[in-house]
Amino acid sequence: GEEVIKWNRKKSAELFAYLLENRERPIHKEKLCDLLWPDLEPRKALVNLQSTIYSIRKILREYDSCEVNIKYIGDNYLLSIKDVYIDIVEFENVLEQALESGDKSLLKKVLNSYKEDYLEEEGWLWTEPRKQELRKKYEKGLKVINS
Repeated sequence: GEEVIKWNRKKSAELFAYLLENRERPIHKEKLCDLLWPDLEPRKALVNLQSTIYSIRKILREYDSCEVNIKYIGDNYLLSIKDVYIDIVEFENVLEQALESGDKSLLKKVLNSYKEDYLEEEGWLWTEPRKQELRKKYEKGLKVINS
């Protein structure tokens, strides 16, 4: 089934979202500290990072049907996922399929699923490039429908 994870802290949600966006790619701990706690001294930011990672892992354990885990390899964190539905990945896959096949019915359906910009309600600055990329894909689909 579709379970929505409920986060206990905003930083847990943001860190998980960032790791999910960069899934299967190692992200250096200092980069994560700079991203999430830019105003803290490095040692305090690292403590916050470790505490937040612990919190995320604890929450993920509650969803045992979910094959998601955070690995720590050589000063890098990496989110490993398996058999997990990610709406934005599905949107991109179906949009690409509709554009390649020229299926305007499927294209309309996938475009109708695009309700707002990527993580719009969160206001995280790191999402801006991805927001713009997805918006361009959406607009490309609209042009095909309207042509």
